[in-house]
Amino acid sequence: MTSILQPNSISIAIILLVVASYCILQASPFLGPILGLTDHPDWRKKHGSGIPTTGSFALLASLILFAFWYLNDTDMVIILIGAGLFYLLGLVDDIKPLPALFKLAYQVIVATAVAAQTELTVLNMEFLRHFETFDAIPFATLSIAVALTILLSNAFNFIDGHDGVAAGISIFTILAIVPVYWPDLNNQIALLSIFIILPMLVFWVQNSGLIGRKLFLGDAGSLTLGYLISWMIIYQLNQPSASLPNYNHLAYFLWIIFIPCADALAVLFHRVWVKKPIFQPDRSHLHHLLTNAGINSISVMVVVLLLHATFIGSGWLIMQYIPQWSYLLLAITTLGYLVTTHRYRSRSIID
Repeated sequence: MTSILQPNSISIAIILLVVASYCILQASPFLGPILGLTDHPDWRKKHGSGIPTTGSFALLASLILFAFWYLNDTDMVIILIGAGLFYLLGLVDDIKPLPALFKLAYQVIVATAVAAQTELTVLNMEFLRHFETFDAIPFATLSIAVALTILLSNAFNFIDGHDGVAAGISIFTILAIVPVYWPDLNNQIALLSIFIILPMLVFWVQNSGLIGRKLFLGDAGSLTLGYLISWMIIYQLNQPSASLPNYNHLAYFLWIIFIPCADALAVLFHRVWVKKPIFQPDRSHLHHLLTNAGINSISVMVVVLLLHATFIGSGWLIMQYIPQWSYLLLAITTLGYLVTTHRYRSRSIID
C-alpha cells in the first residue's frame, strides 16, 4: 500500500528530492571522519588528501523516500531489501576493507535470495525452451540473474575510480532504460529511475568540485548502483512494452551496460593472463589507461561517457533494425575490446 506521505505530484517529489539530496551531501562530509568513511591516497589513488566516501548517503535517503512514497510492488520490495544489504556490505567495506572472497560470497547469497524470492525471468521463454529437456529452466533463470547482479555491481565498483565516471554511467544507463517503459509513468521502474537519477545528478556536480566539498561514492554507492541497475533490467524484462521492438531480448540491456561490464571482464581476464590474483587491485581499468595516455581528468570522464553513450545508441539501433544480429555483434565487440586494450593493460599492472 502506498504511504499517505506520498506527495500529490511527482513534481513536488522531484523538488523535495533535489533539496534533500543537496542538504545531505553538504552535511555528509563532516560525518566521514567520524564514521571512518574517508578514502586516503595511495599508489593507486592520486588525490592529494583524504576524501569523504559519503556520497552514497543521498542515494540511500532517496531510496528510503521511494519506499515510503511510491513502493507498491512485492518484487520491488524484495529488490530494495537486497539493495539495502548490498549497501551495508559496501558501507562496512568503506570503513574497514573486507576480504574479497567474503564480499563475493555475501553478494552471491544476497543475489540468489533475491532471485529465488522474486522468480523474475531473465531470458525470454523461446530461449528457455532449450533447457526444458533437462528440467533446468529454474536453475538457468536463477543463475543468470545472480551472474548479472554480481557482474554489474562489481563492474560499477571497478569503474568507480575516476571523478564523475560511475555516477555519469549510472545516469546514462538508467536514461537508456526509459524508452522501454515510456510513457507508463506508473511503472515502478519509471519512478525508481527518478529517485536514483536525481541524487546522482546532485552528487555528480559535487563530485566534480563545482559545489560544496568534494565527495566520493565509496563502495556503498558503487555496489548499490550496480545492483539496482541489474535488477531494474531484470524487472523490466518481465514487463510489457510497446515502445521498443524486441525489448525482451536481453541483448539491448547488455549494450547499455557494455562499458562497465566489458572493462571489468577485460581486467579480470588480463589478471589471469599475466598470472596475477584476480582480486588484486591495480591501475589497469579503462580510466587508468586513458590517464596513463596523458589525457586530463575532465577529458577522461568525457571520453568514457561518450563511449558509453555510443554503445547505448548502437544497441538501440541494432534492436530496432537488426535484432537477430545483436548477440553476435555483442560477442564480436567484446572480443575486439579485450584484444584492443590487452597490450595497454600490460603496462599498467603494478608488480
